[in-house]
Amino acid sequence: MKKVSILIPVQEYLNSYRGGAIARWISHVYKGGKHDYQFDILGRTLNDEYDFRNTDSLTIVSKYNNLLNVLTGLPIIRTIFKPFISSIYLKIYRKDIRSSEILEVHNSIEYIAKIRKLNFSGKIILHMHNNYLNKLSKEFIHTLNSQINLLIFPSKALKNEFLAMHPEFNKPIEVVYNGYDPKKFFPQKEGIPKANPVIGYIGRFDKNKNILNLLDIYSALLDKIPNLEFYLIGSGKSGGVENKYQRLVLKKIEKINRQNGKITYLGYVHNDQLYKYYNLFDLFISLPVHTEAFGMTFVEALACKTLSIGTNLGGIPEAIGCNELLINNPKDHMEVVDKMIKILSDETLYQSLVEKTFNYVSMNFQWKAIQTKQLKVLAQVS
Repeated sequence: MKKVSILIPVQEYLNSYRGGAIARWISHVYKGGKHDYQFDILGRTLNDEYDFRNTDSLTIVSKYNNLLNVLTGLPIIRTIFKPFISSIYLKIYRKDIRSSEILEVHNSIEYIAKIRKLNFSGKIILHMHNNYLNKLSKEFIHTLNSQINLLIFPSKALKNEFLAMHPEFNKPIEVVYNGYDPKKFFPQKEGIPKANPVIGYIGRFDKNKNILNLLDIYSALLDKIPNLEFYLIGSGKSGGVENKYQRLVLKKIEKINRQNGKITYLGYVHNDQLYKYYNLFDLFISLPVHTEAFGMTFVEALACKTLSIGTNLGGIPEAIGCNELLINNPKDHMEVVDKMIKILSDETLYQSLVEKTFNYVSMNFQWKAIQTKQLKVLAQVS
């Protein structure tokens, strides 16, 4: 049985409540199932009931958490001493890394060179969950090409974008999507829009998500649907951490609600509770303007039979799987408003799109399908 170690970023937790999207991906993909691998998951836990647990094929390896908590506890220290902290982190797990045949590194490009300097001679998979690689120089990518054995992206769009920028990269590249749990995200409502519909947004509050623009679109929609409700869920950073952009959004919400708006801001809601709100919405809307690696919130909404309106950008078309729900110019309010009104006012169209997208995400993005694909990827480097 081959030993595969999976290394999460030092800022992540192997914890179902405090862990982020990367931790959830690892937990769902590597636990359970019959295969030829023994997985060691390397990273921090929180010593509470939400920590990931060992299974027959998966072992959680967590060391020196108190030290790492101190080093990463203050943002200014974490930023200034980031290279120093990552070196300590890798040395803590040096023995585990060196005893592995395959090491999968998640979202931490800077770890790769340091891992090779630890005399790790096994095979390295770099698993990216975003577009960080596109910001790096050709010289860096050339070096990376000599250090890893396989690269994974979360969407075909991101893979194609990377290859367009770096055609000289010649190591294998695979696409492995994010997934959802059908026992958690499933429809709990009738599949037709209500007389007084509800729209919603779930995600980060930042300039790329352009929520201020969403609020302008909502104001324009009120002229046509006076009782329209809008729920906003999320925060500046994962876990409920606020930022400046979020404060601008809150001010604008107050202004709209003082007039005729019906906006409910709920702040951060943990992933385990999001299904309630996806099922409340008649339409989920998220309109990034610059980049989007994949778009997991679209998949989760569609799994609840809630139609999702998204920008025709990055991995969003792959997540939605339906051209009728894509927006070409998110800053063109009339394009967005006209599409939303058309969908909400036509029950036959609405229901047909619901069934089409529900079948699409059910077939492509349940964790079982993602696990099957990932095991095939591992077989390439074994």
